[in-house]
Amino acid sequence: MIFSDIPISVRITFSAIAVLLVIASLFSRWLQVSRPDKNYHELRQRIQTWWVIVAVFAVGVLFNKTTSVITFGLIINTHPSRRP
Repeated sequence: MIFSDIPISVRITFSAIAVLLVIASLFSRWLQVSRPDKNYHELRQRIQTWWVIVAVFAVGVLFNKTTSVITFGLIINTHPSRRP
């Protein structure tokens, strides 16, 4: 799928999410610098995890339908609650 074929609402949504993640990343960095006595490791890990989630979701949505189905199938099958 070509980027221009993606609906504008999807592009706006991904852009807004990316902007929010950039702001969150910068804010966590600022907290770390301004308050070095505090531990913000968990916050930074959560923000990094959201970057990965958005990237995987983007790969699933931005490519063709087959790639989307495979991506989401892998996510569902690797989720810890699905393991015996």
